[in-house]
Amino acid sequence: MKFKGAVFDLDGVISKTEKVHARAWKEMFDSFLNERSKTNGEDFIPFDKHSDYLNYVDGKPRLEGIRSFLQSREINLTKQDDQNDLIDIEELGGIKDDIFKKILHEEGVDLYETTIDLIHDLHKRGIKLFVASSSKNCRRVLKSSDLMNYFLNIFDGTDLDRKQIPGKPHPGLFLNAIEGSYLQVSDCVVFEDSVAGVKSAKGGGFFTIGVDRSNNTESLINAGADIVVTDLVEIDSNSIFL
Repeated sequence: MKFKGAVFDLDGVISKTEKVHARAWKEMFDSFLNERSKTNGEDFIPFDKHSDYLNYVDGKPRLEGIRSFLQSREINLTKQDDQNDLIDIEELGGIKDDIFKKILHEEGVDLYETTIDLIHDLHKRGIKLFVASSSKNCRRVLKSSDLMNYFLNIFDGTDLDRKQIPGKPHPGLFLNAIEGSYLQVSDCVVFEDSVAGVKSAKGGGFFTIGVDRSNNTESLINAGADIVVTDLVEIDSNSIFL
């Protein structure tokens, strides 16, 4: 089967912002966990930029990622505990977002050039291109990278909130990305690097190519990826697209 459309995740597929996200998550969570350990007398176990990031926050909307990680540490911020000033999930999300934006402003955005080459190739051939990302900073990153005009539609974290649609692994993100394009799910391939994203795309019925950026091929396959590559330079676009 050859496809008429391609749906790209942003972080980890188009841009290297997954590394920036991991740094921002670690800075925010380590600060929170350190303060909590001082207040409650708990051991300080720092956030792991690899395992905690991949298992609990990668690919998910910001607040859902926070809930997932806190649950892994058996921390429930809805209960009054020994903390005098109980911080809530929304505040943690705001802190993480501020850190992320600060890093982007100071260091800019790095892109996966092989993905950009594929986007250029498919755009020239008339393949319809889309972006589906949980990030509320998606459009900011695409604008700063001069990529906005390549995509027929962009559906991101701000749209999830606006339409009150659950984030990954719910399939709504990808289904809404192609809405109004006159393409069917069977016409499109999704490129995703996160386990939650692969589950989301497969839940929507898409042919899904996992992109292994973190040595997690087995996890992507177990999540349902039809094939897994380590870089999009491995994609033979002539054999996949019309």
